[in-house]
Amino acid sequence: MASSSGDARHSLTTPVFLLKTYEMLERCPTHVAGWTDNGEAFVVRSKIDFETKVLPVYFKHRNFHSFVRQLNIYGFKKARLESSDVSPSWEFQHPKFRRGAKRGLNQIQRRTTTTMPEPETRIENSHEVAALRLKLAHLREHLANLNADIERVAHLVVRKRERELQIQRRRAAPTDIVMTSFLDQVDWNLET
Repeated sequence: MASSSGDARHSLTTPVFLLKTYEMLERCPTHVAGWTDNGEAFVVRSKIDFETKVLPVYFKHRNFHSFVRQLNIYGFKKARLESSDVSPSWEFQHPKFRRGAKRGLNQIQRRTTTTMPEPETRIENSHEVAALRLKLAHLREHLANLNADIERVAHLVVRKRERELQIQRRRAAPTDIVMTSFLDQVDWNLET
């Protein structure tokens, strides 16, 4: 019973974000996120699954970048790890945030001053912006191709309608010729 009151006091002084993050790592499927082997950091292995399946269970959002901003507020360091998969892994580390050291979480304080993002964060963001710009350029090119296809199809439809009208006129033309010839004969016969 004494340990439960100690846990209650501990949770009152520890930021809820840190408690939820710690609890999340303890329960998260390891293919999505978990502690490193030495327990001194944690890794997000599948950003998409982390956003869609894990974050909403523990937080009011499912935005990975919001989660990272919160970590930064508490002084966590971030490193993007290259992995053999298509998607990269993300490692986060704080000297007082370790596996098996839940009681030490109350020593982690929120930063009070706003600081500039770390250089690696700016570089990472610039890479993300460049990737988004490239994707946007591809989408614009694809849109231009679709518009050109639509114009070609519209032109083909117009040409087809013109041909159909010509065919209708040609079909009507022989009867017009017969009628004109007949009327010419009638006029000629009347004059004689």
